[in-house]
Amino acid sequence: MNNRKLPGQGVSSPWLINCTKGKHTPRLRLFCFPFAGGNANTYLPWVNRLPDDIELLAVQLPGRGTRFNEACISDLAELINQLMSAIKPSMQIPCAFFGHSMGAIIAYELCVALNKQRETLPSLLMLSACSAPQQKPHGKALHSLPSKEFWQEVKAINGTQGEILNNPELLALLEPSLRADFKIVYDWRQQNTQGQAPPLPIPIEIFGACDDTSVNLEQISGWKNHTQHGANTHLFKGDHFFINNAEDEFFNTLSTLLSPTG
Repeated sequence: MNNRKLPGQGVSSPWLINCTKGKHTPRLRLFCFPFAGGNANTYLPWVNRLPDDIELLAVQLPGRGTRFNEACISDLAELINQLMSAIKPSMQIPCAFFGHSMGAIIAYELCVALNKQRETLPSLLMLSACSAPQQKPHGKALHSLPSKEFWQEVKAINGTQGEILNNPELLALLEPSLRADFKIVYDWRQQNTQGQAPPLPIPIEIFGACDDTSVNLEQISGWKNHTQHGANTHLFKGDHFFINNAEDEFFNTLSTLLSPTG
């Protein structure tokens, strides 16, 4: 857990951390949504890997990072409602969404909500390491497990650093937000077996990792059914959390997709 001050924190909403040190008006805003247990710091290293004309705004959910003292939100509908109000004022210039794992769910559902209300949509939706809504629910209801079993499952996912897993005080601090996130993911999976939103009127780019044992190619490729436009799939080296150690190939792909002719 890292609460160090980020560049550009003087934004108008606590939901958005401006990670960019840009000195001019950006051509495009890239909104990045965190995976379960993650926070805005995940995307801070991206700043020096993206074109200078892109402003990176990382979404900071309640209960973590700079908002650690706030109550977590475990209901997706409530989360989307609050996030939509916070993000709309910053969507006055061209923008794109990128979400990883749980962040992909939030980014997608935010687009669904914006589209339903006929609000401005991002020009591009990028979904990473997340199976499509029509996939059958899989996995346990991690959020309801006793604490010991809960952390055993978290360790198996390989998304938490070893020094954190060996620190009982840190685990106690992180557990509420992680449980809230896992509940959001689990509930979303259950609900989407009953019905789906109409395809979005924007293109979708799909990201995955070759060694991701939790989400396979077929599961992520299913997102192509949720857009009225084209959808491409990009595979990179690494496991489910490949973005934590993303290589040049990933950033080259991302920059190309976000370029004026991408």
